[in-house]
Amino acid sequence: MPMGGLWGRIRQFMAGRRGADGLSLFLVAVGALLSFVGQLLGQRWVLWICWALWLLAFWRMLSKNTGARERENQWFLGWFSPAARKAALHAAEAPQRRAEKEARRAYRIFKCPGCGQKLRVPRGRGKIRIHCSRCGKDFVKKS
Repeated sequence: MPMGGLWGRIRQFMAGRRGADGLSLFLVAVGALLSFVGQLLGQRWVLWICWALWLLAFWRMLSKNTGARERENQWFLGWFSPAARKAALHAAEAPQRRAEKEARRAYRIFKCPGCGQKLRVPRGRGKIRIHCSRCGKDFVKKS
């Protein structure tokens, strides 16, 4: 079922054009952030930079030179992806770090001298004998 009206005309206009990609969306987001900061600081020159970034982003989205825009986007993703991957990994590890922090309050964590396995024992029990379930080694530590 063909779409008529406004959406059909927009679809026809965008045919063969690049549309939004990672670099364009990044430029729009940075422009919005700078716009907010510029408004807070009352610096009009920052707003000019925002407009330039937005115009560049929309020019990229409407460009029919898809090969050049794809190369630019691939360069950006190659530069930006390691930082984004690191941030995503940091966010994914946050719940594990929070659980480890809570465990450190109630427990002491020791490494087995035999195999290096981390062993968790309750705090405040004085000197206790710790048995490693992995290698079977026993050792005494103060909890």
